[in-house]
Amino acid sequence: MRKITAVLLMIFLSETLAFALEDKKVQPPKKIEYDGITLNYNPSWKDKEIYIEENLDRDPENEIIIGFVAGHKEEKETKELEDSKELFFKNLKDAEELPVIQNYAFYQIYDKKPNRYYEKIKTISGMDRLGSIEIIRLDPNESPAIFILSPGGERYLDLSIYQWRNGGYVLIFNKGTSGKIEYDSKQTPPVINIENKKEGWETFSWNTQKKVWQAQNIKL
Repeated sequence: MRKITAVLLMIFLSETLAFALEDKKVQPPKKIEYDGITLNYNPSWKDKEIYIEENLDRDPENEIIIGFVAGHKEEKETKELEDSKELFFKNLKDAEELPVIQNYAFYQIYDKKPNRYYEKIKTISGMDRLGSIEIIRLDPNESPAIFILSPGGERYLDLSIYQWRNGGYVLIFNKGTSGKIEYDSKQTPPVINIENKKEGWETFSWNTQKKVWQAQNIKL
């Protein structure tokens, strides 16, 4: 009876997983070229991957945004590093050396074509960790903006904002900090507050007429 229950459970889980995969119209690529290097999809970040369906331009169809991590193994090592590893492992039994993996986060935008195939139209590179994405309105009559928060290292945070303009996705704002970045995603348009550890908080507001972000006075 236990064996039958276990088999049924495995079938249920496999069917559930298959349904979840089919529910996503776009999957991360197995390989991606970046800065002259071929990177392989890293499944260890799967539970933090991004999948958003939203109308980002002026056609009636939803576009798809995905976020994922790819990486490559550092195969070449210096003699000094090899010597240090040998010293560290020489007194351990059955020690297994783990390869050094360099990770890169990527965000891709896909557009649905007349043949119902989703074509990749934009790839945005992040940093060494997967961040977050929010779709925010700057103007009710304009295409929405894509807010991408990308963490890097232990303390760095970068905000990049893209918007559909003149047939493509254009970077309309970019600012990084070792402090905090705050904004109200429900506000139209939102006000962005970026912390500068040395000078205080800098505020950016959206100029609806000029369609640009403008910096205000820094608040200590």
